[in-house]
Amino acid sequence: MLLKIILFLTIITFYTVPLHAQVVVEETITTDTVDIFTRGDKDRQGRRFPKLAMLMNLVLPGLGHQYLGDEKRAMVYFSTEALLVFGMVFSESYSNKMYRNSKSYAWRYADTKCTKDPGNEYWKIIGSKYYMSYKEFNNEMELIGETDMKYVEPDEIWYWESEYYQETYREMREAATSFHVVSSFFLGGMILNRVVSFIDARIASKYDTYQTGRNEIEILPYYSLNDKEVGVSITGNF
Repeated sequence: MLLKIILFLTIITFYTVPLHAQVVVEETITTDTVDIFTRGDKDRQGRRFPKLAMLMNLVLPGLGHQYLGDEKRAMVYFSTEALLVFGMVFSESYSNKMYRNSKSYAWRYADTKCTKDPGNEYWKIIGSKYYMSYKEFNNEMELIGETDMKYVEPDEIWYWESEYYQETYREMREAATSFHVVSSFFLGGMILNRVVSFIDARIASKYDTYQTGRNEIEILPYYSLNDKEVGVSITGNF
């Protein structure tokens, strides 16, 4: 009768404790075990750190979702990043190529013999429809009193053979500038992709079940009918 009372009180006590509890009645000998520091294998394998995932997404969008185990989201961000990188590299490369081609075109049809690059302003001026040659530009500078801006060096002079060649040169420059602007948009898209993936990792880790490493204590009381002994196993995850 006394053993039944003890068993009943033990079950009631652990049932009312606000922790995960389980009562197992065995007919074999059970030794008392206490384990409050060791994490289980499942916890070691399943623990995820949302803050680390967010930082990983800043380095490479999708990497944090891959770490969290969300393969689909990771693939979306990986694919988006790949397209943005390709677009930026292609646009910037094509822009640089068009700039180089325009300089070669000016060397051929405007007789520019620049031994060193005089700067972007020079290449813009020779493409202006108001200056077919360096003489027209220098004359205007004299009229407005800006003589120090005149081009007098032999390798800075130019003279377009016709307006058609100058217009073609100008179109090449405009195309190069347009592709440079497009590459800037792709770069902005890469930054935006990181910001979105950063926020998405935070939201996903908050509302989904990625973070499995919660602090918890598992209490398992044991009672052996043969030996008339009570054993308690406590496992803590921190």
